[in-house]
Amino acid sequence: MLGHPNETTSELLLQANTEGFTGVTDVEVNLVPEAGSEPGFGLHLFDDGSHHDNLAGDNIWGNTLIVSNRKFPYKGELILQTSAGQQTFPDWLTGVQLRPAPVLKEWKVTWENGRQDARINAGEKVHLAFDIYNPDGINGIDSLQVINLEPTANSLILILNEGIAPGQTKMVINLPFELQAPPQGNMVSFEYLVQFDHHSGRYSATLPVREGGYHSLLRDTLEVIALSGNPRNLLPVIADPSLLTGHEYLVSFSEDTINGGVDPIWRLTDLSDSTIKLDQMEVGKSPEFDYPIVDGIEWKVFSPDPGFAQNEYNEAAGIVEIAHGGSEITQDEYDEAGAEFGGNTVWHDLNSTGEYYVSSSGYDGGVYWLMPTRYYTTTRDFELRFNEWNGFGAYAFTDNKIAAVPFELWDIGINTPDDPTDDFRMIPFLYPNDSSSAQWGWATGTDNALGYPASDWIYWNDPYDTTSPTGSYENFAATCVASGGAGATYPIDPGSPHSGYYVNDDPIERLVVCDFAYTGMPPPPGTTIRFITTKPTTATDQFKVTAPNPPVGPNAPFSFQLRQNFPNPFNARTQIPLYLSRDTDVRLEIFNVLGQRVKTLIDRKMGWGDHLIPWDGHGDSGTPVGSGIYFYRINVGTFIKTRKLILLK
Repeated sequence: MLGHPNETTSELLLQANTEGFTGVTDVEVNLVPEAGSEPGFGLHLFDDGSHHDNLAGDNIWGNTLIVSNRKFPYKGELILQTSAGQQTFPDWLTGVQLRPAPVLKEWKVTWENGRQDARINAGEKVHLAFDIYNPDGINGIDSLQVINLEPTANSLILILNEGIAPGQTKMVINLPFELQAPPQGNMVSFEYLVQFDHHSGRYSATLPVREGGYHSLLRDTLEVIALSGNPRNLLPVIADPSLLTGHEYLVSFSEDTINGGVDPIWRLTDLSDSTIKLDQMEVGKSPEFDYPIVDGIEWKVFSPDPGFAQNEYNEAAGIVEIAHGGSEITQDEYDEAGAEFGGNTVWHDLNSTGEYYVSSSGYDGGVYWLMPTRYYTTTRDFELRFNEWNGFGAYAFTDNKIAAVPFELWDIGINTPDDPTDDFRMIPFLYPNDSSSAQWGWATGTDNALGYPASDWIYWNDPYDTTSPTGSYENFAATCVASGGAGATYPIDPGSPHSGYYVNDDPIERLVVCDFAYTGMPPPPGTTIRFITTKPTTATDQFKVTAPNPPVGPNAPFSFQLRQNFPNPFNARTQIPLYLSRDTDVRLEIFNVLGQRVKTLIDRKMGWGDHLIPWDGHGDSGTPVGSGIYFYRINVGTFIKTRKLILLK
């Protein structure tokens, strides 16, 4: 046990149970620092009932000692003198903290993705600044880490590189503590680890939560109009409906000439009043992170790393089936992951008819095996178009056998799926699961991700020259025909590009198509799979966003709604929905059929938005009321409204 009588001393209480040892005549503990060069010390323990050792002669030895605070943790060995000789137990104690721990206090909201009131509101995520107080009157804190144990936090470890002198306090603003408030309740509790000067401890805090403040627009995303660039790289999310302006905004980009960054910087301009709201802002990497909030909108501006487009539903949601069997699939056939990309996601997910999906031949079937050269692929999009086995590929990594393939590989340009003028056909290299053959192998292996039959591997190769017949797919196909077609050997020419294949790099590798339905046949001709990649933000991008008018808050027209309670009838507990367009004084009461008030549920100022007011069937006296019909009435200023509820027992 450890205590701190004052800011400069620590009190150590030690007890040792010697039951199991015979003839114990003396017990001593020697303590030395685990780090640093502070002096060690010893403490004799007693079994006389007078030294915090329980009862005399009960084999519980104890004693206390007050020492000046020590900077680093101590460890102690236990030495017993017994009838059988001396018994020593090294590291009997470890991590003994002979100084008070730093205290995190004065928590302050510095960012929140809900109501912008510098308070923790129900259901919102917040960033908290805090003060760190060093209560040790002797030792300063040289190094300190705060480890956030909240599972929703992006920043888990907060490192303070500046020291804190004895008895001093340091305000921490640039290392925000992230916290997710519960959707209901008026308190939030959370835990964190504090590590300092080789010490470590787990602590908790509880902070008040403001209930209510919900609105149907909360966390809605606004439409983005791309004047140039990819609109998916801007996600305007409504954080505080009461601060909306109804204005039009422009998000524009420019080269980062100040910091020399690879990504551009961005500016937010209010076009309605010609003011610059934000300037020289850094571009983020993911919509999952937290971004600045202006005029009630969180402006998520990001530039994703190269790869296939993804969303919260699928890590490669941009790999979508857009046509099946010669017919474009309809919006009704889009799945949740692929809808925003105009199709049905088929990466580790079934196509629109439940027949197949696509994967990679990597040892775990992961998507990263498809794009080992992501920065070469960058923003290009692709299509895999199935046909009547009238194309050619080559097993270029094994025996150069020419094979008939039932597909075409196409580069369809950068964000121009409906413009065929920039499309070019690519050259398929194949790798066999078993052995090469005159036909691309369908269902010859097993998918490492989901375990269904998988095709031979497909490598997508750029033609050496897309502008002339020499290095095009057409030249490759003509060479295949001249060499004898499917089953023949492709002629190797070591002196020409890629040994006569006339290809450059392969932006997509190791693709396999998997026979989920065990049909024994590849997807039918006329089936098209589109591969949509991420599009990084550039210095020429411009986006427009129009905010709605504020539905709540001081600038909104006043209105309120008292909705029907649920459940109704009820037995033990019901909830009364209430909506306010502004902060206002509210009185909500329960009356019986005689007009007698039995319960006052609310009599205070409440914030705008949706609220759920519970009633447990008890009156103001705390006793349960009887079954029957009751009325709940709201007074909001000069407005009054009443509704009926039924209590059944």
